[in-house]
Amino acid sequence: MRNERFPLMQGDLVNSRGSTQIHYRPQWMEKTANYTIADIDTVWIFADATAGNMTITLPAAPDDRRVIGVKKIDGTANTVTVDSGVGNKIDGARTKVLAASMAATQLLCVGKRGGIYQWWTVPN
Repeated sequence: MRNERFPLMQGDLVNSRGSTQIHYRPQWMEKTANYTIADIDTVWIFADATAGNMTITLPAAPDDRRVIGVKKIDGTANTVTVDSGVGNKIDGARTKVLAASMAATQLLCVGKRGGIYQWWTVPN
């Protein structure tokens, strides 16, 4: 899926001064209802909670070092809850709530620690 903001796709080759380089573009999707992120899904989820509160659930068994971003893109008082899934944690908690308009979080899976997958918040 190409768009004007991010014209390159993962794997695109770009010739820069005679050398070939691979450039990666963040892939993204917009959601308007509860959604569980699949292992093969995109990097960024833009959540529109205009119709009501919604939950974005992280993958149950993610790859180490996987990064996922979630951004609330509406101006309503509804919330977007990022759920780590059963038994997993986001900075030690099960969920992270995005309540403010345009609030965002970027999460890094640091692997299993104590038998559960841990997601840490990283700077946007």
